[in-house]
Formats: sequence, structure tokens, C-alpha cells
Amino acid sequence: MARAELLISNSFIVVFILFIFSSCSLTQKTVLRGSHQIFEDGSLAYQKIGNWQQFEQDFAANILQLEALYEFDSKNLYLLALLIKGYSSLAFGLHETLALDPKQKKFREKQAMYFYNKALSLGQDYLERRKLAISDLLKVMNDQQAFQAKLNRHLKKRDHLAAFYIAQAWGGFLNLNRQQTRIMPHLGAVTQLADWVCQQDPQFEWGACYLFKAMVAASLPPALTHSEVSAEKLIAQYKQLHPESLLGEIIELQMIELPQKRKALTSQKLKKLKNKFAEKEELLQKPAYRAKPNPFHSRYQLFNVIAQKRFELILQHQEVL
Repeated sequence: MARAELLISNSFIVVFILFIFSSCSLTQKTVLRGSHQIFEDGSLAYQKIGNWQQFEQDFAANILQLEALYEFDSKNLYLLALLIKGYSSLAFGLHETLALDPKQKKFREKQAMYFYNKALSLGQDYLERRKLAISDLLKVMNDQQAFQAKLNRHLKKRDHLAAFYIAQAWGGFLNLNRQQTRIMPHLGAVTQLADWVCQQDPQFEWGACYLFKAMVAASLPPALTHSEVSAEKLIAQYKQLHPESLLGEIIELQMIELPQKRKALTSQKLKKLKNKFAEKEELLQKPAYRAKPNPFHSRYQLFNVIAQKRFELILQHQEVL
């Protein structure tokens, strides 16, 4: 078993052993609240999942384990933040990826909307604990200074994880509901919420800011001109800062080059990615101690697993995407 898998498993095993053998509910809650670092390490270890089947089969089950712990200690805001991240990531990483298969599109988009909305509901609970509400943000979304002031008044650095993934879930939900034109202006609040995190921590979660803002820019209605330029610039920055990750290449292909029917660029990109993934597969055929670089050490393994799955589906269905 890879080190990342062991870390994830052991994170839960340690907490559950301590939890089960503590009969006092106060002691149990103390155990959970003292396990912040274990959960943080386990969460980061998910980035090193290097196999699509493992991600598809295990990710949702581990979120349910977090749900069980949170049900017992519903005042634990760090567990709540991890759940927001988990459900938003499940929607984006699993269901939006499989929605590229035309046969699964309707079902997978419905699932993605459900889990984005689940994350958004948990996000509303989180903000309320900080004496804030999404409705409060919508009231000031047209006044950037007031919006940032409200966030600064209620949220701190400790809230970055929850705030960013609330924005991701909110943006993902809006993008899948673009026919509901009355809620599309809420994208203004989404981008400002993400910007609040990203301005304070530009490299949050290994470049997630660049990817998220690029996807939002690429999703803006056509009436907002030049949005694709901004998206391209953000993806270019991401690729420069995080060359090991191929998710930027896939987002660029999926959200910019294919919709704009840039056939020459699409063909070049597909050829480039085919070679990249072939190199990755070749590394995985070697014993880990002889593979250089060791593919199990990359912090971008999960990003690349999602990228490869999307590449395979785009390659298979590019004529109808």
C-alpha cells in the first residue's frame, strides 16, 4: 500500500480507536478536536491518490466517515470545513469528470449538482457559526469594498479552507444551472469569496486558486467579452508554477479550446497529453524504487488522475463535446 493510502487509513484508525475506547462523551469530543493535525495530514494525503478506481470507490466512503464524526461533534468547525471540501471535490473530481461521457452526462450532472448543493448547505451552516450568511454576501456583492470588509470582519485565516470550497461549490452549482438566469449574477459573490482567500494565500492548495478562477472566467456568459483571455492567462500562470500538474492542460482543452473549436490547438494538445500520460504509465510499470521521478511521491497525483480520466473521455467523445 502506498504511503499516502496508509496515512489516510491510519488517520481514521487512530481517531476511531481513541474515540471508541473513550466512554465519556466529553473525552470523545476532546479526542476529535485534538486530532486536527491528523485530519489535515489525511486530507492532504488525498492529493497523492494515484489511481482512478481507488478515487472512485473510496473517496465517498471516507467522506461518510467524516460525516459520522461530525454528527457526534457538530461544533467541530474543522470537520465541517473538510466535509465542505469533500463534497465539492466529489462533485468536481468524480461526477463532472464522468459527465464528459454523453451516455452518463445527464445522470452525472445531476449528481454533481446534488453534491455541490450539499457542500453549499454545509457552507451556509459554517458561515452562520461565524455570524455570517450567504444572503449577507449577496446584499453587498456589487460593492467590492463592502464585501471584503464583511469577510474580514467575520472570517480569519483559519476559515480559508471552508471559504474557498464554499466558493467552489457555489460556482460549480451555478455553472450547472446556467439556464436559471436570475441566479447567474451570484457569480460576482462567488469570485469575490474565492479572491478573499487567494489574495491572502495565492498558492492555496497547490494552485487551486488559478484553476478555479480560470474555470469561472471561462464559464461567464458570452456577453462578458474577453473572459476567455483571462482564463487563458490564469491557466498559463498555473502551468508555469505547477508544471507537474496536467489538470491545467485539461481545463484549457475542455473549457476553452474545444468550445471555441480551435481544431489545430486541440489536436496539438491531445497529442501532447497522450505523450505525457504514456510517460506516466511507463513509470508506473517500473518498480517504484527504480522509477525516476517516483510517481508515488508527486503531490499532484490526484490532479493527474482526474486529468487523465478527462483526457480519455475527451479523446473518445471529442466530436460531440
